[in-house]
Amino acid sequence: MKTSIILAFAALCVFSAYADQGAEYDPSFAEYTLRAADLAYCCKKNLVNWNCGSLCDELAERVDYEVFVEIPTKFMDSVAYVIVRDDDAKIIFASFRGTNTMYQLLLEGLTERNENYDLHDIPDACVQSIFFDRYKVVRQHFLENITHYYNQYSDYTFVITGHSLGAALSTHAALDVVLSNIIPREQVVVYNFGSPRVGNYAFAQKYDEVIITNWRVVHYNDIFITWPVPCGKDSHGNCITEQDNPHYGQPGGSFYGWHTKGQAFYTKNEDSFQICDSEENDCADQFHSIFKKSITNHLRYMGVGLGCGSLKIPPLADDQFNFEFGKEPYTSACVKLPHLSLNEFWLDIMNMSANEEYILE
Repeated sequence: MKTSIILAFAALCVFSAYADQGAEYDPSFAEYTLRAADLAYCCKKNLVNWNCGSLCDELAERVDYEVFVEIPTKFMDSVAYVIVRDDDAKIIFASFRGTNTMYQLLLEGLTERNENYDLHDIPDACVQSIFFDRYKVVRQHFLENITHYYNQYSDYTFVITGHSLGAALSTHAALDVVLSNIIPREQVVVYNFGSPRVGNYAFAQKYDEVIITNWRVVHYNDIFITWPVPCGKDSHGNCITEQDNPHYGQPGGSFYGWHTKGQAFYTKNEDSFQICDSEENDCADQFHSIFKKSITNHLRYMGVGLGCGSLKIPPLADDQFNFEFGKEPYTSACVKLPHLSLNEFWLDIMNMSANEEYILE
């Protein structure tokens, strides 16, 4: 794990690049942003007092806490985001929390309903309902907050981020703040982690047109990159846009998504990465079988176990199922990460399979 000094240096080095069209992917800045994304899993009381354990210790010299918002939904869960500020790099981080209850996780896995994107005029745009509905829960509050901070820090770059569900929400939020004319698109940057597909091809194309700097960081065979939201497939298993489908752009029924541009695809051991297009079989799309996908690699990015710095994941793949929470009680109180229970169930399925081809990697 890099020190806060190195992270600060990285932020200062890459900030000037955001004035240009489509800043190149910066792995050091991605690591810094990942820490900001992980803050969204923390308890509000610990963020207010900045005592969220090692994560807060690492970021203490770099960022100042601004606000944490958590709003309950009609679906018996809640949506949360946190905003922090780095004055040296002139960056505002807005981080959305990922999936944090088993009920939320089950809904994401079982709900494939698509609906019209109705926040802005994007012809034929449909989006996955589970993510869209949750963004709408916080939308008004978020736009009011982000407007306030832009009015106060109009020369800052606004980095919108999140992990898992939070990554999907960050996609909606970034597009919304630009199309709502709240922040110029040159000042909006997206780095997110473990993002599922959010919308269909029409939605993704508009997003790619509007958001200049967007990077989806993918850890190898992270299960939630390509599941539960599928893409349409041709006879060779390649993702297709589904534009020829007579039901394309219509709500209801099964949903076929399309990833946004800017995929930074990391190897299993995260010792290297390659830059890929939205849907590319050399990258995340190569894992066609659900049994080739990994829950572990959804919870670990850049060697860091997500969950307010409290989740400890052994670095060796052979020990990938031995999850445990750290010793800091004030960090784990709000971190539920239902993926852990799902992973135990997943392991049982793997053990029942007699075919070694299906061993989860």
